[in-house]
Amino acid sequence: MKHIITIRFQHIAGILFLIFSSLNVYAQKKAVPADFEANILLIKVKPEFITFFKDANSVETFKIKIAPAILKTVCKTFPGIEAPTEPDHVDLSRIYTITLEGKTKEELPSFARLVMSFGYFDYVELNYIQEKQAEFYPNDPAVTSGNQHYLGRMGAYKAWAIEQGNPNVVIGIIDTGVDFTHNDIKDNIAYNLADPINGIDDDGDGYVDNYQGWDLANGDNDPNVSPSANHGATVAGVAGATANNSLGGAGIAYNSKILPIKASLDGTSGAISKGYDGIIYAANHNCKVINLSWGGVGNYSSVDQDVINYAAINKDVLLVAAAGNTDQEADYYPAAYDNVLSVIAMDTMFSSAANKYIDTRASFTNWACCYKATYARSVDIGAQGMNLYTTIPGNGYMKQDGSSAASPVVAGAAALVRSHFPNISALQAAELLRVTADIVDTFPENALYKEKMGKGRINVYRALTDTQSPAIRYKNLVLKSAYSNLLYTGDTVYVTADFFNYLRPSATLTIDLSCTSPDITVISNTFQASVIDSLQAKSNASSPFKFVIKNTAQNDQVIEFRIGYTDPAKAYTDYQYFKIQINPAYTTLYNDHVQTTITSNGRFGYQDMYNTVGIGFLSEGINVIYEGGLLIGQSPTKISDCVRGTTTTEMDFKSLTTPGFFSSPIKYREVVSRFNDSSSTNTNIQGIECIQRSYAFNTSDQANTLFLEYKIINHSLTQIDSLYVGHFIDWDIENYYSNRAGYDVDARLGYAYNITSNDLYAGISLLTNQTVNYYAMDNSFVGGTNINPNDGYDDAEKFRSISSGFGRFAAGTNSSGNDISMTMAGRINHLKPNDTVTIAFALLTSHTTLLNLKLAAARARQKFIEIHTAPVPKADSVKICRNDATDLIIKPTPGQLFNFYSEKPVLASVPVFKGNAYTLANVSVADTIYITSMDSLYESAFSTYAILDKRPVAAFSYTTATATNESAFINETPQYQSLLWDFGDGQTSTDENPMHAYALPDMYTVILKASNEACIDSVEHTFVITSPPLNTTGQLNTTDVRVFPIPAQDVLILEFQSNVSETIDVELFNATGQFISEKKNIHSANNQVQLNVSNLAAGLYFIQIKNTNTVLRFVK
Repeated sequence: MKHIITIRFQHIAGILFLIFSSLNVYAQKKAVPADFEANILLIKVKPEFITFFKDANSVETFKIKIAPAILKTVCKTFPGIEAPTEPDHVDLSRIYTITLEGKTKEELPSFARLVMSFGYFDYVELNYIQEKQAEFYPNDPAVTSGNQHYLGRMGAYKAWAIEQGNPNVVIGIIDTGVDFTHNDIKDNIAYNLADPINGIDDDGDGYVDNYQGWDLANGDNDPNVSPSANHGATVAGVAGATANNSLGGAGIAYNSKILPIKASLDGTSGAISKGYDGIIYAANHNCKVINLSWGGVGNYSSVDQDVINYAAINKDVLLVAAAGNTDQEADYYPAAYDNVLSVIAMDTMFSSAANKYIDTRASFTNWACCYKATYARSVDIGAQGMNLYTTIPGNGYMKQDGSSAASPVVAGAAALVRSHFPNISALQAAELLRVTADIVDTFPENALYKEKMGKGRINVYRALTDTQSPAIRYKNLVLKSAYSNLLYTGDTVYVTADFFNYLRPSATLTIDLSCTSPDITVISNTFQASVIDSLQAKSNASSPFKFVIKNTAQNDQVIEFRIGYTDPAKAYTDYQYFKIQINPAYTTLYNDHVQTTITSNGRFGYQDMYNTVGIGFLSEGINVIYEGGLLIGQSPTKISDCVRGTTTTEMDFKSLTTPGFFSSPIKYREVVSRFNDSSSTNTNIQGIECIQRSYAFNTSDQANTLFLEYKIINHSLTQIDSLYVGHFIDWDIENYYSNRAGYDVDARLGYAYNITSNDLYAGISLLTNQTVNYYAMDNSFVGGTNINPNDGYDDAEKFRSISSGFGRFAAGTNSSGNDISMTMAGRINHLKPNDTVTIAFALLTSHTTLLNLKLAAARARQKFIEIHTAPVPKADSVKICRNDATDLIIKPTPGQLFNFYSEKPVLASVPVFKGNAYTLANVSVADTIYITSMDSLYESAFSTYAILDKRPVAAFSYTTATATNESAFINETPQYQSLLWDFGDGQTSTDENPMHAYALPDMYTVILKASNEACIDSVEHTFVITSPPLNTTGQLNTTDVRVFPIPAQDVLILEFQSNVSETIDVELFNATGQFISEKKNIHSANNQVQLNVSNLAAGLYFIQIKNTNTVLRFVK
């Protein structure tokens, strides 16, 4: 039993919610539709537009948007159903059926996508016709009674001893009708006694005289089986043949009733055209069980799933469906839908390994060809599908094979369970039937189909008597990766879920995650859930499963995972499977306002040629394109592209890497992919590789902008002189027949809008500096220079549209507009072999005015230049010693490629050197080099590299003093690191401005050495230190001292009038005050001191007696 499973692919920066089938995670569309009705669409209106088809103005707007198609009728698909009050119930009141004119059946699928792009609807679908389950008859019809051996095998006899059903538990048989005149059927019909056949709708349910069911396909009260299609009669007999009436066989449901609901047209082979309408009818008419013995492979529909959810959740109906007879592993719908109990047809065979009869997948060997039962992970349970004794029209009986017969076996058993346990829900009853089935895939004969035939063969007796089994199913499965809702190689993925128990409490429950793929490593696989009470859930959020996608994973690979449940205390084992797609060939680039699908084949918006895989280019939820893709060409015969061609879409690009998210510190989202033009379908390979970087910012100035950037690499052996690279876009803005295209030169912008609304503008702008080539096209015959891409868009036309300069400025210029397209391209000149050139575009929208679109284009270009301007390089300046020639290597950072200029660079400046490092030889003088980085698309601003003269220029000034007094030395050297003073008397200093006292008068040379790193300069000055000046404050020739003889000859006598010390000190100066000599410790005798002056020349002299501070004068 599959319930509604929400699988959330979660990324760290945000969460995207995707609802899938639990076993078909990535299937969302009708992949193989059996057929659909012409001129009809089924539309579910979004909750915020719930009055859309009720409001006359909205309907008129809708008519304008779909023109030239004509809206004929609008009506509720399920009239009488009101909006639910419970938040988890399905709202069928928002589904409408519209009929149209002006569209062929072939055009209807693409028209449905257009209507979906309007932004008002949850989904827009075709009205698919469901095929009935194939039926095949035995070669020899069997009418003998008592030949229902499968009843004992499924525990029916013991079950009937406990529960024989309740007439109020009704099984809806939605099929080709029922033979309600059959003697073994008529007493088990759930007659509507409130509406007898009298031409009046007595019970007011909208169906007149639906006394014995209803024929929805033909719109009448006669659900009797038609002679051409008695499938429904046989299905009804398996479940509802009257038991214990001495006629024919016994229906499994015993006393429970059946309600005939015919869903096929009279006179046909039995195609089910109103099957899902039948589900609504049955659910609204109190059926507790519904049997669906019809369907097809791959026919998924959101409408159908909504209808099933309405019945199962809103109306508490247990739906049982046949799993198919297609002899393949496949999801068969409606059996494979969530909230449907899917039934595989089984048969018995003798097992030599088990030495007994076992149940296995049925093989219908008596059919025209040897078909077998369909099997799949989506199958829930098995039942006998061979030789089931049942009714046929005309009071006859036969044996029927197939899952059409197996399904009503389970439906009948479901009626017994719901009769016996009236207070459990439909989903609980389904789980009870499933978990109490007899396990069959442990036998060797069933090894190929292990866990693909459901939990086992039904055992209705166990279902009625089991008192301990839990039934665990996951809900809200979340897969969390680093970047997006899609999973890629290298990702570590965390898996969490809410594990819900539908039945008895668990006790020692262990839940584990496993995967058999060699490309997956599960690194955390167990969650100890232990006790989960009935109708309660437990999350493993605190202990998530975890796995890693290995580098061996392939592109677009589907990986299957198994969640296992084991509770030894309750003898309970169970499982569920889910699938994920890894390394998909597309992903979604988005911010809060715009989003598009990015691929690895050159297309954007949609990955496939049918424009079905992808979301288009959405702005505030509204799609504005029908097709978008890359074109690269050199000539009309050399062009590679991925857009429509003469007969089909060209797919010339081969994926090299799938789109993967790249972590960027400045961008909100960035996707990187690689492809080249070597696709096997490309007959004109040019040797071009593209590295595509697509990114978005989530800031207000870039809110409606997406960037598409390509590095174009020439892998050919020759230079390409002119290579044109651009995009083709078929714009579908609201009503695509009212679109208009134009071009703005200043913004380098091709734009489109709908002339009937003028409130939504979209465009593409060339951001890089290549020459613009723009061509606007009407997608119809308008003459002139127009290229009509809908009339066979051949290579010559493609090249013309991307290489003609401004080939055509406008399209859709007539008064009513038109369906329009455009190309926007740039020309790359002289692309040498192995060279790479960048070209980039911006996709833009505006929901206000054309001016705002143009301003957005200007902001996009400014942003592009900003992020592609290289960082300003850094290089430390250098100092050299003056006149010492040296070699210098300038190696800036960060980056690899720089321009070096000798003068400040301006627009036309030519660098003196380009490279990673610049060498200057024999540098001996100061200089300045200007450096810019070329490591990005745009050259950086310059930085300055200074070559400085680091040798200092030593200089000082001084003030001298006399001997024994301090002279002052003042440093005047600029830019130095250290100083060394040599005072010329053996003394040195490192002070900045030293003071120094010389002991003796003399001539001295002072040298100052100034150092700066390894450079030294010196300066010297020579000067004279004199004796201290005479003390003129003393008494000259005082009477206390007598000097004689005058003039003196060889001896000069100093006679003191008073007693003096034994020794005195004197200094001798000449007439100019120059110090001559000093005599110390001269002994006195009889108060006299004798001085030897014989060596003095004739002249005037002064004697300073230091003891008494007396100055004397004498002449020799």
